[in-house]
Amino acid sequence: MRLMARKVMRNGLFNAAGWLVAVTLSIVSTPYFVSKLTAEGYGLYVLMTGIVGYYNLLDLGLGQAVIKFVAQHWTKDETDEVNASINATLTVQLTLGIVGSSVVLVMSDTLITLLNVPLTLHGEALAGLYLCAGGFLITMVTSTFASVLNGLQRYDITAKTNIISNTALITVSAGALFVGYGLRELVAVTVAFALVTGGVYFVVLKRLLPTWTPSLSFARAILTRLVSFSGFVFVAQLSNFVSSYLVRVMISMILGPAAVTLYVIPSKLTSAFGGLLSSGFSVLLPAASALHASEEKEMIQRGFVEGSRLFASISVPVLLLLFVFASPVLDVWMGREFADKATTVLRIISLASLIGSLTTVPNMMTLGLGHSRIIAYFSIATLISYLISLPLLTWLFGVNGTAWAMLLSSFPGVVLILFEAKRIFKVEPHKYARSVLGFHVIPFVLAIIVVLSAILPIGEAGIFMNLAICSICYAAYFVLMISTKWLPIQKYVRLQ
Repeated sequence: MRLMARKVMRNGLFNAAGWLVAVTLSIVSTPYFVSKLTAEGYGLYVLMTGIVGYYNLLDLGLGQAVIKFVAQHWTKDETDEVNASINATLTVQLTLGIVGSSVVLVMSDTLITLLNVPLTLHGEALAGLYLCAGGFLITMVTSTFASVLNGLQRYDITAKTNIISNTALITVSAGALFVGYGLRELVAVTVAFALVTGGVYFVVLKRLLPTWTPSLSFARAILTRLVSFSGFVFVAQLSNFVSSYLVRVMISMILGPAAVTLYVIPSKLTSAFGGLLSSGFSVLLPAASALHASEEKEMIQRGFVEGSRLFASISVPVLLLLFVFASPVLDVWMGREFADKATTVLRIISLASLIGSLTTVPNMMTLGLGHSRIIAYFSIATLISYLISLPLLTWLFGVNGTAWAMLLSSFPGVVLILFEAKRIFKVEPHKYARSVLGFHVIPFVLAIIVVLSAILPIGEAGIFMNLAICSICYAAYFVLMISTKWLPIQKYVRLQ
């Protein structure tokens, strides 16, 4: 049991480290990229490279399905089933990648019109979309290899590869901008690095699984089992796709590409931090699958409660402080003019991210146990909320309305958490809520009062004063959690 906990902790740290490097590089480089590309150019850049990165719309949930079943079969030493699962997934992903790439190629002119691309950028945007079509296919295949490695619980490999790849990508991209290249070349660099990363994963996977031979033939029963699980995951991913990528398209269609930058940059802070934590805790999916295969029910229940508590102990302080100190953070990062326009967006998104972050551990473990259907049903409510509120509130209130729609659509997740606690993990919802959030109630109320009363200082002196106060509050928050043993840090240190 201790060995499993140590393995989960180690994998989580590796995965989080990979994400941390990528996020840090992205945040540091963003002001430079915006200054070189302009607000409209940067908005188009994130829209187009998002096509390469957000392959989830056609992934059909197979990425998480192959993680679960590879972990399950690997635990039972069922090598033939592992190999069959890889080939079945790879075949489907290749097919879907070709379909997705073809759609991008055929719809390129239409997409440029829908996104309100200025005439001066039409040529670069069209070339970028053609490159993205190839990148989409590459990413579909690469994601399969990465998912298999995660199913084998070799997050150390994927983390190290991502660190090297992302560092090189940002460095080369910044260099390309420095010597005078533009949007088209940046997209080409992104696609090229996706190809190299896929090649590295393939070579490593062949060494770890020497008995695996890539093939487009597979057992129909294996595919049926994968799809029966992944189909419901796909429904859940639809809401994630809307919140991560389609929201940008809606903003561009309604308000123009420049408004995309106004939304994307504040959301980059919350998604960067949320992604960092999610990457660290995503290791719970294969771990829960392995525990389920070993019938370790008590450890599953304990992991659900303790994992949720640890996640909240990290996420809530940061997102609350980002909610309170949104203005000085944006001022120091992007300048006063940008902060004046985007502070409200960052504050609302911080609250939405706080609520959404609480679903991470429950959902990962629920998927690991095979209950993808439950998450799909609740995700439909979230998806409906997105599709109604996003265009309406964006049209009525601009980018601030987009942020309010994100907050509104996060509430079905709360109901899902309570359902999972009671029905799947057999923990009383009120006890679970008290165990996970009890410490954070008073700080949450205080944060709301501070923002509503507008007592924070303003002006140049106020910016740095606020950041100093923010740092002190952040440190004090964690000292109190550790001193009251709400966050048993010694326990986690001993697992290293």
